[in-house]
Order: sequence, then C-alpha cells, then structure tokens
Amino acid sequence: MTGDSRPPEPLTAAIVRTMAVTCVRNSHFEALHAGRPSVTRAGDCTDVTVIDADDRHIRWNEVSHLNDNTTRQIGNFLYTSQLKSSDPRFVAVMDRWSRVAASQDEPCLDPVFLHEVDLIQNIDD
Repeated sequence: MTGDSRPPEPLTAAIVRTMAVTCVRNSHFEALHAGRPSVTRAGDCTDVTVIDADDRHIRWNEVSHLNDNTTRQIGNFLYTSQLKSSDPRFVAVMDRWSRVAASQDEPCLDPVFLHEVDLIQNIDD
C-alpha cells in the first residue's frame, strides 16, 4: 500500500486533529516535546548523546523516549474520547479544543503504518 494524497474528509480530519491535541499532546507526551531542544549538526540527532545517572553515554537515537505509563495514558485518553463522544458536556469541551486543533496540519494516511499493516497481514495469510 502507499500513502493516499487525497484531501481528508473534513469531519474526520477535524476529529483526528482534535484527538491528537487532546489525547496525545496534552498527555505525558507533551513532556517529550517540552524543554530545550538538542543541537545536532548531522540533522538527524545521530551526533547527540545523553549521559544518564550511571554516567552511561547513550546515543539519542538509542534512548527510550516513551514508557509504558505514557503509552497507557494515551490509550486511555483515546478510549475515553471514543466512549464519551456522545456526551454533550464532553463534546462541548472537545469543540473548544477543536479551535486550537484547527491550526494543526491536515492528517494524511501514513505509508509506513500502512506498509506495516501489509507486512502483518502477509504473515497471517
């Protein structure tokens, strides 16, 4: 499969952008986004090193950036947003967040993700 370059369906795109802002960015994930950015001369952070509390020098691309709690929280946020999508009070709050989310890039089909799905499907066949 390859990426789909067609414009997204407007309502779906708006929902996805709002979910990205409220469920992902406003989670522990935001802590990964916050703070001072590292300086990379290579452009891909292969020249950036993290020194941990045990004085280990770990290449940036080898450092774990997510933990199970962050992944669980994002999953719980997504689950909650789906289950509460018919609750008028919840929808009112999401409508307010949708104004913030409207400034985000339009979503598109991710060719890497679609390729992974194809690989898994081929294994199962």
